[in-house]
Amino acid sequence: MEFNGLPLHALLVHVVIVFVPLAALVALLSGLWAPVRHRLGVLPPVLALLAVIVVPINVQAGEWLFARVVASEQVQQHAVLGRTLLPWSLALLVACSLHWWWHRRAVVADPAPRRRPGSLPRAVTAVVLAAAVVATALGSLVTVVRIGESGTAAVWRDTYSPEPIEAESPDHHRE
Repeated sequence: MEFNGLPLHALLVHVVIVFVPLAALVALLSGLWAPVRHRLGVLPPVLALLAVIVVPINVQAGEWLFARVVASEQVQQHAVLGRTLLPWSLALLVACSLHWWWHRRAVVADPAPRRRPGSLPRAVTAVVLAAAVVATALGSLVTVVRIGESGTAAVWRDTYSPEPIEAESPDHHRE
């Protein structure tokens, strides 16, 4: 899977590192701050859905690339970690969707609550859903950072010099 001679994974990774953290941060805002939640509306589950769409595409592109590079320990660790993001992204989508749906249905559509016998109090449900959103958002953020760090190490460790490298010949040009 290439685009213009570059591995597609190297390009798609940028989409993942934008959408997953963006979805997680918007979810955190929605889960923790009621006035913002009302303004964001359906945006948290929509962003989480976009993350769920781009993550497996990027993982597939990564698997394609993995079969074409020297499999160092760092590359293998990155591949293993890369497979852990989809479950977090799915969990974030479920948590955001339930949180949005519950607030839309239970709070906005029914401002005067009537507790049915045997049901949880509204406050308990709200706290449980907010906790699920926070946990899955933080899990997604930590996972994407760990994956990114391992991928960066796989690509750049032992190939980068903190000092400029002198040109080996007079016609050596840096771009």
